[in-house]
Parts: sequence; C-alpha cells; structure tokens
Amino acid sequence: MNNIDLISLFFIALTASFGHCLGMCGGIVLAYSQMKLQGNIFIRFISHFIYGFGRITTYAIIGMISAFIGSGFFLNQSTKGGFFIIIGFIMVLFGIFLLFSPKILALLEVNVANLRIFKKFFAFVLKKKSLFSFYILGILNGAIPCGIVYFFAISASVSGGILNGALVMIVFGVATLFPMVLLGIFNSMLNLTKYRNIINKLSFILIMFFGIYTIIKGFKILFT
Repeated sequence: MNNIDLISLFFIALTASFGHCLGMCGGIVLAYSQMKLQGNIFIRFISHFIYGFGRITTYAIIGMISAFIGSGFFLNQSTKGGFFIIIGFIMVLFGIFLLFSPKILALLEVNVANLRIFKKFFAFVLKKKSLFSFYILGILNGAIPCGIVYFFAISASVSGGILNGALVMIVFGVATLFPMVLLGIFNSMLNLTKYRNIINKLSFILIMFFGIYTIIKGFKILFT
C-alpha cells in the first residue's frame, strides 16, 4: 500500500463523509450531543474526538480482519492478480450503486441498531456521563454496517498485510472524523442537502478511479 493509495482513500472517505456518512450516523452524533453534552466547549470538543477514536478502533479491527482474509488469496501471482481484478470490479459496481442506485446499498446495510440487545446497551451507555462512555458509543457506531465501510473493508483486503489493512481503515476513520466533529460542535445537521448530489458525484468519480486503478494493478500482477 503506497502513499498514492492512502491519499486516494483519504479523499474518497472525506467526500463520502459529507454525503453518506452524515446521513447514516449524524443522528447518533446529534443524540449524544443533546443528551450528554452541555456547556463547556472544550469538554464537548474532547468528547467528540474520544467518540471518533472509538469508531476508529472498530474500523482498525475490521481492517485487520479483512486484510487477513484477503491474504488467503495471495498464494501465488495468478490468484493474487485475479483477486485484485475481482475486488476492482466490485469497487466499480459500488461506485455505480452509490450514484445511481443507493437503495441497493441500503439493502446491504443491515440495521443492527434495531436489534433489541444493541438498543438496550446503546441506551445504557448513552445515559452515562463519563468521557469513557463516548469511546464505547464510538465502538458501537463503528460496528453498524455501512456501505462506505464495506468499500474500505474491501480496500483493506488487498492492502498487502494486516497492519496495512488497519491503516486503510484508520485513514477512513480520520477522514470521517472532521464532519462528525463539526456536526457535534454545531449541534445541527449541516445544511448540505443542495450539495449532496455534487458530493455523491465526486465520491462516485473517486471510487470509480480507485476501482479501475485496482483492476489495472491486478492485470500487472498477472502479466509480470
């Protein structure tokens, strides 16, 4: 995994976070902001970052697991190249679905937040006032299935190692941290409705680029 890969993934995450991610997880940020945070701006700021670190922790674990699974396909050059090509095509499809058929992605986003045990534990943590409770909320949020998380988990699977897989997901978590902190600090849904179509188009272009780039890498592996 080189710097170009990581920079590309960072900008994909950043653009997607102002569209898909705010819509998916913005409600959680607003809920804990209204219930748990009042007054001191410094405490609010720190709490949002602790929450973000919790999400990043979960994402790093997902990245390591994805990379470990992906490494099983790296038995030889042919298998590795074929795996890259397949993953690249999946990325391209993901980009197409994101722009033209978001409802298909929604079908893959199993809403574990509706599970009774999840809801009870989430409500229990939400009532706690300690800073550590924000970390636990972040861990829980990171475990909620999301189309963008799927894309980055797939990217982690071809990253070339468990640590690289964790790094891919950490990059994703850091990039998505900015809009979530802004949302929490200002305590309102950022008015991005009129810009969301433009943001989704930009995400589509970047994801398509990275998918095609991954396919090309696969063919290079096959024929070198």
